[in-house]
Amino acid sequence: MWIVKLGGSWVSNPELLKLIDKLYNYRNEPIVLVVGGGKFVDAIRFAHEKINFDEGLAHKLSVKSTEIYAKILKNIASKKISFVKRFSEINSKKKLEIFLPDKELIKDKLLEKNWESTSDSIACWLARKIKGKGVIFIKSVSFENQIASSLDYLQKKGILDKNINYHLNTNIRLKVVGPEILCKIEKFKTWNKIINSFTKIEWKKKIK
Repeated sequence: MWIVKLGGSWVSNPELLKLIDKLYNYRNEPIVLVVGGGKFVDAIRFAHEKINFDEGLAHKLSVKSTEIYAKILKNIASKKISFVKRFSEINSKKKLEIFLPDKELIKDKLLEKNWESTSDSIACWLARKIKGKGVIFIKSVSFENQIASSLDYLQKKGILDKNINYHLNTNIRLKVVGPEILCKIEKFKTWNKIINSFTKIEWKKKIK
């Protein structure tokens, strides 16, 4: 199972629906989507900076705000997208699945509930929970012609969050790709070849 993390910034990308259409064609592959919160999370962050309420509440609201993005995707592609809220529901293959993490996260203490745990960490947390092959991060920044990048570099640049390391093990592979994903899907056709064309993220285990 591959977890595909679709960045919240894609909500403003005019190619968003085209990307969903392309990914839908691979719904029979073992994949599940986790979506970011984008501007919706930014609104929570802004409120937290101004009012300074509990960070745990801020994280909970941020997780809920990712559902806004998910619901928008379902609205524009209702026949192609379904929601799953439990680990056991994943991989029905009838539609392109988006995992809504709120119900499973409530009872889980592994994921730290702070601003350093974004949906990037949630995607890696999910990969570990369901023993997935890895995580593919779809970002808005281009990685064209880049074979590999380090997790440390991507974290320092703010492209990936700082808590990802805590949810990784040696069996989890990490890949990242930008808007060029559409061209890569067109070019390589088969799911394995498409994945192999993405930029590899090299990482070392972080110890708490």
